[in-house]
Amino acid sequence: MPVDPNPAMFGTGPADGMTNGGEDVLDEEAAQAEVLQKAKAVPLTPLPFEVTEEAPAKIGRIRILRCFGRTVFVGPHWCCSFIMLGVILAIGSSFTSYNRTKGSLLHSVLGFVATLASALSFLACALSSPGILKPSPGSAGGPGHPEQFFASNGKRHCNACDLKQPAGVLHCDYCHVCIIGWDHHCPWMNKCIGEGNLFFFNSFLGVSLSSLGYIVLATMLGS
Repeated sequence: MPVDPNPAMFGTGPADGMTNGGEDVLDEEAAQAEVLQKAKAVPLTPLPFEVTEEAPAKIGRIRILRCFGRTVFVGPHWCCSFIMLGVILAIGSSFTSYNRTKGSLLHSVLGFVATLASALSFLACALSSPGILKPSPGSAGGPGHPEQFFASNGKRHCNACDLKQPAGVLHCDYCHVCIIGWDHHCPWMNKCIGEGNLFFFNSFLGVSLSSLGYIVLATMLGS
């Protein structure tokens, strides 16, 4: 008596399972390849320089010092900062001494406060980090080649630091580092003004110009 063939008798079930398993593996590999492709499409972002125990004592031409438990950054034009601080103290002390001689207690106290505020706001900017971009290990350093005159648009490669500059970064030929959010190089602050110390710079301008205006006005009215 003839018997109809039954697909189950020939083990087609396991074959179907092997087929589905192979498709799952292919789908997983395709998903991993897609993730890898997306990761390659995203450029690596350079990291800001952070002061750690292993950090060097100097990066570019900016020295990193520990003073009274705080980290200070001293740029190449430190002598200009001494001159600026001397001018601030000379003007303030002259005004204060003049009014103390005249017996004006109010202007003596206000002159001392204005001088102290100007000096402290100046030091806050002059000793703070401008916002340094960490150079790649083994990079050449030094001034940039070619010289950079404008902040990066996000597509420029810095040969000195061997990194792709994010937008707003400029490699300073005086400081020999890439500055995040570069604004300008200020010799009186001994280094660049960037994202890290721009607030302190603007604060110093506001405090010092207000103090100078008060001293000039008080001197003119009192003469």
